Amino acid sequence: MVWCMTACDNEPQLKWQPAFLADAGLKVQFPCDAQVAQTPVDFGMDMGSVPVNMMGCDAVDSTYAVSHWLLDDAQ
Repeated sequence: MVWCMTACDNEPQLKWQPAFLADAGLKVQFPCDAQVAQTPVDFGMDMGSVPVNMMGCDAVDSTYAVSHWLLDDAQ
């Protein structure tokens, strides 16, 4: 399953640039240099902790971010 989100940009001066989430096979656009982090999260579904990857940045009084995680078993 793939989710796609888009945002309307009222700030034409922002220079959108691509960023790649290689392990998820996704390409996203950010209006600033995105920082990357990873943290283990337990979603409480008897799977234990899964590594959640986050990418984001701040530009023109807004925060732009995306997070994702890969599961061994989609059930």
